Amino acid sequence: QLPYLDVFINEKQTTKPVRLMKLTSGNVSFDCRELFFEDFTTLKQNEAAGGYKVYLWPNDYCGELTFYFPLARKDKELEKLQSDSRFRKALSYAINRQEIIDVIYRGIGEPAQWSVPKGSKFYNEKHATMAVAYRPDLANKMLDEMGLDKRNSEGTRLLWSGEPLNMDVVTVQERPLDAVQMVCNYWRAIGVNAQMKVQNSKYINNAIAI
Repeated sequence: QLPYLDVFINEKQTTKPVRLMKLTSGNVSFDCRELFFEDFTTLKQNEAAGGYKVYLWPNDYCGELTFYFPLARKDKELEKLQSDSRFRKALSYAINRQEIIDVIYRGIGEPAQWSVPKGSKFYNEKHATMAVAYRPDLANKMLDEMGLDKRNSEGTRLLWSGEPLNMDVVTVQERPLDAVQMVCNYWRAIGVNAQMKVQNSKYINNAIAI
């Protein structure tokens, strides 16, 4: 279709402060990645000066913040742990999603599971609400029933081998780190020693591929 384009130049700005400055000044034709809710207030305040409009809509990639496990592990005990749906459900019940929404996302949002958002013809309420309620009591009960009912002096649960249940929560700098830290705190409260580790995305992808 006409007109034909001989050259298309796409500038990728990886430095967040510079990218945000270009956005607020209106010097961006389009933005497709690395635009987060934490930028909402700044972008909204500069709408008139930058000559743009800010809109909010559900993410098509099923949520603002998602945690997942690499289920295939060299450590067979960890593989057994993470492949058990009770463990994953317990961690889900331990998260106070509404508190995260109120604190990090200024009250904008709705607690949900990793699922297709409302408004889509593929939306499934059962999937969206599974293990979403904040139930630390139920989370503790499920972990106890798995045989993880013993703890060390620091309150960390012990695996079947007697080793402490330590878990690295690996993320990248571009994610909402305050929200990730809140989740780690919720998990430590039920005896899972979750520690946030900020890494380069290339390192994370390589580690998952191994």
